[in-house]
Amino acid sequence: MLGFRTHLTSFCVCSGQQILDALEWGAKDVPREFGGFIQVSGLSYTIDVNIPSPCVASEKNMLVGISGPRRVSDVKVGGEPIDPARTYTVAGLDYLLLSNGDGNTAFDGCKLLQDRVQIDNQVLINYIVDALGGQVGTGYEDPYGDGRIVVKQ
Repeated sequence: MLGFRTHLTSFCVCSGQQILDALEWGAKDVPREFGGFIQVSGLSYTIDVNIPSPCVASEKNMLVGISGPRRVSDVKVGGEPIDPARTYTVAGLDYLLLSNGDGNTAFDGCKLLQDRVQIDNQVLINYIVDALGGQVGTGYEDPYGDGRIVVKQ
């Protein structure tokens, strides 16, 4: 029997530093594939693959710190540089925000605003229906995205 895990969307308040650390962990294996790579909306950033990953992992492959130059840079929220000391509202899958999915512990300690609000696919359906009027337009044709994430080779 085949099965799948359904993830639920949650909302948290966290610091800019937590977001920076989460992005760093998510980019640690680029250009190789990694299930913990973080796709974003309302945020943009650059990954320099020439910089070795500064992520420090535990024996169980959980993020325990960042040491050294960061490969993630130029992080902007709504077009403005992220402020590590400021708080931001983050929406994401419970797997990442609440369960340390793929070893990403950066969101530990975030203030939970709404716990497991909707199933992940329902969030996508609502976006297509409500925000896009039921039509997925040409802005989604490019498989490499619209420039939210830039990878420097």
